Amino acid sequence: MNITNEIVGLFLAVAGAVWGGYKWIESRIVRVETKADKALSEVAAHREFVARHHVTNDALAGMESRITSNLGDIKRSIDKQGERLDRVIEKQGSADNG
Repeated sequence: MNITNEIVGLFLAVAGAVWGGYKWIESRIVRVETKADKALSEVAAHREFVARHHVTNDALAGMESRITSNLGDIKRSIDKQGERLDRVIEKQGSADNG
């Protein structure tokens, strides 16, 4: 009988150690999963932030270049109109003198 109690005690000790090890590993896995979920949500939020702001900044940069180009066209057009006006005034001046 004594041997049977020792075997049962040893079995219970081993089973308890295995169960305790399993629970310890499971708790570590749950912690890592929780941290991973948190990291994934932070990455998703960062991706959304980057997508909103960088796409907007790229669009603004493109718009800025188009506006600058259009302003250059307007300046050239005004310069041409000024030259035409100068020629008209010169012709009127020479017609009045002549």
